[in-house]
Amino acid sequence: FGVSGSGISSLGMALSMLGYKCCSDIDRLPNADLKNLLDNSGVGKFNAYVNVVCLSKYIGLLKKEYPQAKFIVTTSEFKKNR
Repeated sequence: FGVSGSGISSLGMALSMLGYKCCSDIDRLPNADLKNLLDNSGVGKFNAYVNVVCLSKYIGLLKKEYPQAKFIVTTSEFKKNR
């Protein structure tokens, strides 16, 4: 999860290069795909979700269903230590 300009598209590309089946840069998943993901049915086509807007409201549920999952949050602020 992250804001525009924070490298989120690059994250999606990197995950794909590492072999993940990545779903990225969409507002919402089709209803059947969302249900399968939230139910942890193991039927899903993807194993990485990047910048899928509709998932932000399900973070708590996803953390319970997938306790080993990694959630990456990107930001666009960069402060240099001086």
